[in-house]
Amino acid sequence: MKQQAKWMILLVVVILLATTTAVFAGGPGDHGRPSGPGGVSGKVTAVGTNTLTVLTADGKSVTVKTSSSTKVEILATGASGSLSDIVVGSQVEVHGPQNQDGSVTAEVIILLPAGDELHGRVTAINDKTITIQAPGGTSSTIVTTTSTTFRKGQDAASLSDVAVGQELRAFGALQTDGSLTATLVLIHEGPGGSDHGPGGPGGPGGVSGKVTAVGTDTLTVLTADSKSVAVTTSSSTKVEILDTGASGSLSDIVVGSQVEVHGPQNQDGSVTAEVIILLPAGDELHGRVTAINDKTITIQAPGGTSSTIVTTTNTTFRKGQDAASLSDVAVGQELRAFGALQTDGSLTATLVLIHEGPGGSDHGPGGPGGGPGGPNGGPGVSNGGPGGSGGGGRH
Repeated sequence: MKQQAKWMILLVVVILLATTTAVFAGGPGDHGRPSGPGGVSGKVTAVGTNTLTVLTADGKSVTVKTSSSTKVEILATGASGSLSDIVVGSQVEVHGPQNQDGSVTAEVIILLPAGDELHGRVTAINDKTITIQAPGGTSSTIVTTTSTTFRKGQDAASLSDVAVGQELRAFGALQTDGSLTATLVLIHEGPGGSDHGPGGPGGPGGVSGKVTAVGTDTLTVLTADSKSVAVTTSSSTKVEILDTGASGSLSDIVVGSQVEVHGPQNQDGSVTAEVIILLPAGDELHGRVTAINDKTITIQAPGGTSSTIVTTTNTTFRKGQDAASLSDVAVGQELRAFGALQTDGSLTATLVLIHEGPGGSDHGPGGPGGGPGGPNGGPGVSNGGPGGSGGGGRH
């Protein structure tokens, strides 16, 4: 990918996710999972020469610029596709920087399955039905059949691979009782038991964690569950610095760096890095804003845990690529905050990223449905943005 970008996400997977910030349902157009500041998701309404028009869930038409370097990932299979696979009516997640005119330059496009979608954390499994809880606390039922396809990362899976506490992204048809009869279920399997699955960080197989070794065209990343993953880099690997939104280089990554790696997983378990997000040092919290009181922000993680973010005069705020302030924070938004966790569980923030995708919330920098990683601690994304939702953080 030769284009210069200030931001990049994934899922997706999944999530998926991240993705994430709620249960996504209601038919085409309700997949509010952009790739990060500048990304976009929705239904393709027009296809032109090196352009797409995408209609978002909130009715906004966004021009997407494509090129020969734009990668296409097919979420249903985890395989690479091509721009010719995208037609009017396709549901897509576009990953790439937003331009001054509001258009998005596509670096990666995730082609979503047709139909409705639900996403959340598994709370119960009963025979062939799965109950999930969305970030806002709403419970939904996924009904599986003999025709349901299950995938875990790049691998085929089955209902027996689903466990309470995992994050799922399911596609199919919503029924009148609100349940979803699933044709495809993606089991997220990153550190901590949940990643964003196929289509997540730049495609199936991304990883996040601490860099423990740097070699020639290789990195070793230690995940939150203490798994060492080899990452292959090249001259085409892009590096994005999350706290500034600027492009970086591989030389910026050193032992001890916290990273989110976006790219396909290889058969040997290694990851080929397409984009590496260099995260700020320190701890991290992510969730939906439920209250703002003076200089403190209360957020709720997908699992329902509430946490407090304390801001100071030294806290930097960003919304997309733009500088922001505490006054830009609103109840219902998704935030990603970095700083230092205190003994009372609050986080004194040095950096707050305000996510601003369709529907008032996106998946934040680095993840469609997210970037890789697990909720409840550890770097990564769960249901909505990189960075361990669930009240967890990086230590």
